[in-house]
Amino acid sequence: MKQEPVDPTVSAAIEAAIREAMTPFGYRSTDVRPGLDHDDDPVLFVHVAYDDSQVPLDPKVLSELSHEVIRVTRQHGEERFPHIRHHFDPHRAVVSVA
Repeated sequence: MKQEPVDPTVSAAIEAAIREAMTPFGYRSTDVRPGLDHDDDPVLFVHVAYDDSQVPLDPKVLSELSHEVIRVTRQHGEERFPHIRHHFDPHRAVVSVA
């Protein structure tokens, strides 16, 4: 199945939302590509790269960001679900959630 390319305005909107939320955590770049999920449904694979940072990750920010990226894609008419993969250092500190 041929994948439709991602509209550049959709990619830019996703990148802007991620950059705004994740800059304090060492945000470096976003790569958005079309793909198929495990059920062969069309999706967007969003890979986010980070530099080293001493700021602990906040799970609440990551959760809110997922919802924001979905909102942004829908707002731009993109129907494929965005699968976000954050590429952090595996030893990165995380804010404790009580």
